[in-house]
Amino acid sequence: MLTTIDPVEDSRWDAFIKKHPESTIFHHSAWAQVLRERYQREPIYHVMENDRREIVAAIPLFSIQSALTGNRLVCLPCSEYCFPLSDSRESLLPLIDAVKAEVDNGGVSFWEVRGWGGLVVPEELGLVENPYYLRHVANLDGDPEKLRAKLYHESYHLRRNLKKAEKSGIVVHEAESEDDLRRFHRLTEITRKRLRLLPWPYEFLQAIYRHVVVPGHGFLLLAELGDKAIAGSMYFCFGDTTTLKFNASDPKYVQYRGNYLVTWKAVERACLEGYRQFDFGICNPENLGLARFKSYWGTEATVFPYYYYPARQGVGSVSQSNFVYQAYTAFNRLVPEIALKLVSKALYRHLG
Repeated sequence: MLTTIDPVEDSRWDAFIKKHPESTIFHHSAWAQVLRERYQREPIYHVMENDRREIVAAIPLFSIQSALTGNRLVCLPCSEYCFPLSDSRESLLPLIDAVKAEVDNGGVSFWEVRGWGGLVVPEELGLVENPYYLRHVANLDGDPEKLRAKLYHESYHLRRNLKKAEKSGIVVHEAESEDDLRRFHRLTEITRKRLRLLPWPYEFLQAIYRHVVVPGHGFLLLAELGDKAIAGSMYFCFGDTTTLKFNASDPKYVQYRGNYLVTWKAVERACLEGYRQFDFGICNPENLGLARFKSYWGTEATVFPYYYYPARQGVGSVSQSNFVYQAYTAFNRLVPEIALKLVSKALYRHLG
């Protein structure tokens, strides 16, 4: 039977994703709670049930209603990747047809899916591929020192910068309070201003911290020089994978290489806790500096397509060379930071 559920309220949801080999942290109900607070809307997850009312297929969805960025269904907003899950092709196809029918009937303009699983070829279903992003994933060795030796052998740049960070007096510690979260948020404001992006509202990071990090689905590391936070990163943990969600730093202290030490401490922790993969997330291929940094950590880069129905559209399909993106970054460069914070609070429910 085809139906919809609220993954936060339905206990079957997390049981389903914990058993599914392709599920990610972005499928978890904790992430649905974050999105519900951000968008002030209820999640609408389409599921297929068997005769025993067990979930056998699902498409996580949030409906974003926006005159600015389009009325759309997204699987899922603010997620690097999230896609349909199923035990079989036969149980997934009716769900896909139902979502496509919702678009065709005019309820929304388009459907965006961030990535795809392995049971069905999306192009055969009428979805349009946008093979733009690169995903960087490193395989982990249970012994962090063996991994460090391997990385040092493969990258002189990493060896030099990590040793410099370790000798600089930087101390990396795990965030233990919302005071630490506020310090990290300030670093994200500095970083996104430098990248000409709108800042994340504090409330968004606060929701992630409370629903994902505090319950044990992730951690936040800060690099400090004296009493000054100079770099930090937030990571999610699910299944056999640790995933980088956010990283930020203060360019005034770039010579101390705080990002290198934070990243190594996270990789070391992932090894010791038995995770088999370290996912550095996705990035635009035009961001050569970020892609190069990720490559230092023994990652394999693969093209990670997003998919659209009925046609490629929306913010997620715009490359950095696009005029719209260029205008957006020019606006963020010219507007004072205090004004950007106000704009971000007004607009952030339209984005993602």
